Amino acid sequence: AMDIVAKHNVTLGIIPIGEDNNNLAKVLGMPLEEAACEVIAARKVAHFDLGQANNIYFFSHLRMTKNIERIAVSHQGYKVMPKAQCSEVAVHNFWPPTEEPYDQQLRKINPQDGLLDLVIKSQEQATGLMQRFRKPALERVDSLIQGTNFEIKSFEYLPLLIDGYKVMKTPVAVRLADRKLKVIIGKTEQEWI
Repeated sequence: AMDIVAKHNVTLGIIPIGEDNNNLAKVLGMPLEEAACEVIAARKVAHFDLGQANNIYFFSHLRMTKNIERIAVSHQGYKVMPKAQCSEVAVHNFWPPTEEPYDQQLRKINPQDGLLDLVIKSQEQATGLMQRFRKPALERVDSLIQGTNFEIKSFEYLPLLIDGYKVMKTPVAVRLADRKLKVIIGKTEQEWI
């Protein structure tokens, strides 16, 4: 929906139905069902940045988890080439405050700061008892680079996942679409402007 709303310059109102899978509605201060209609009628609007990958808008992130060592990310004349042990390369616009980040650096990610965040993660290798009992490796943030433009290239077409549902292939030019999304919000702990 974010891609369609952004392309047509309309205001988005969310009416959450049921308790499950409504974290975004909670962050935006939208109550459930009929109570959301009253909030929409009050029409308190907040403006959010979006990311744009080629011609597709995204609100949360685009993520790559396979063949990461085969890509190069360009930013302001610099080229970042992830190591083979990296587990993920992502460009984030929004990190939901309801999700506890495994790394405190991710708290910087804000959809109103005029920046996108390139996050490169790796897995810490389990040692000692952790390795013996085959506990999963913990992820850590290796790099967090803020900017408004990133270009992701590879020698072959490699898949990226946008907002957890749409697949796109490299090369991808990612840029910030400043204050592109208008959303009706309710009472929230966040200071959405």
